[in-house]
Amino acid sequence: MSGTNGYIYVPAPWWKTEYFEVRFERAENNRRYFYQLDGEGIRYEIVSFVNAIEKGRNNMAVSEDISIEIARVIDDFICEKDIVKLQY
Repeated sequence: MSGTNGYIYVPAPWWKTEYFEVRFERAENNRRYFYQLDGEGIRYEIVSFVNAIEKGRNNMAVSEDISIEIARVIDDFICEKDIVKLQY
C-alpha cells in the first residue's frame, strides 16, 4: 500500500508476517510495528474458521474481535475505501 507521504512494506510471506514497516522519503521517519500471530499467521485464522464450519460449532481459536476486524479490512479493500489508484 502506498500513498502521497510514504508506503507500507510487508515482508514475504505476507500471511506469516511478524512486523511491517511504514516507510517515508526520509528514512529516519520510518517506523516498524511488530505483532505476533499464532501458528501460520492469517492462515491460522482461516483454518480455524473452516474447522468451525466443518464441526458445526463455534470453537474458533481466534477471538471474535480479531475475526471481525479482519473481515472489516477485507471489506474496505473490496469496496476500495481509502484507496488511491495510480495512473501510469
